[in-house]
Amino acid sequence: MKAVVAEVGMLAKVVEIDGSLDSVSGIVGGYIEHLGILDYMGIDLYVNDEGLYRCEPNRILVYTPEMVEAGYLSQYDYRHVGKVAEPYCQINGNIVALAHDGDEWVGLTDEQAEYAKAYLDIGIVL
Repeated sequence: MKAVVAEVGMLAKVVEIDGSLDSVSGIVGGYIEHLGILDYMGIDLYVNDEGLYRCEPNRILVYTPEMVEAGYLSQYDYRHVGKVAEPYCQINGNIVALAHDGDEWVGLTDEQAEYAKAYLDIGIVL
């Protein structure tokens, strides 16, 4: 199935994975945690659940117009909603983007893959 993977220090890339829990946890290097910040596009982001403590910095994710409109609180202070293109949160470790159908993972559509890749390439931490 089609996924987007953003490895530490690298541009995001569209890849094919088998969609198993083992494949996703293997890419992120451990147990997975879901980030629902791109739900409005039907995109699920998955990261290492201990990435903050165990992994190198990867990306600073930024606010999109949809995140601002939905009222996402900053993950830095949990007190305010940021403005478009302002930092929302920092992700450490690799990131996997997939879609879902009910409780099952499915591959990204071409449109979703393009969106996820573009979004993830905005904030590379070198």
